[in-house]
Amino acid sequence: MAYTPPTRADFLERFPIFDDAELYPVTTIDLVLAEAISSIDETWREVDYAPAILYLTAHLLSTDNSEAGSDVEFGGIAQVASESFGGMSISYSSNSSSGSLASNELYGSTEYGRRFLALLRRNITGPVVI
Repeated sequence: MAYTPPTRADFLERFPIFDDAELYPVTTIDLVLAEAISSIDETWREVDYAPAILYLTAHLLSTDNSEAGSDVEFGGIAQVASESFGGMSISYSSNSSSGSLASNELYGSTEYGRRFLALLRRNITGPVVI
């Protein structure tokens, strides 16, 4: 049975915070959703397939918006890690989890990324040594 990827309508229903055409144009959401869909395949558990795509899309949109210099917060997490201009410096802490996995650094900066990471760990296992 082929999995059915979530649509933009599914994404906006799950995450209405992104339903702002000025901050998140429809074309941007569609491109990021397509990127997330291409990152998750049918080897994932069917129950985790669509949620993983939705969380990854939300994470990518949040971090992309953050890199553009937005002062909007998503999920209560400050998006600026450190910024300096002249004699002024701004730093906000994130609620990212610490750990040795590179994925913590990639996905730990948003709640969406942490939820995606939990699904990723449940579906992608490491090598088995016997």
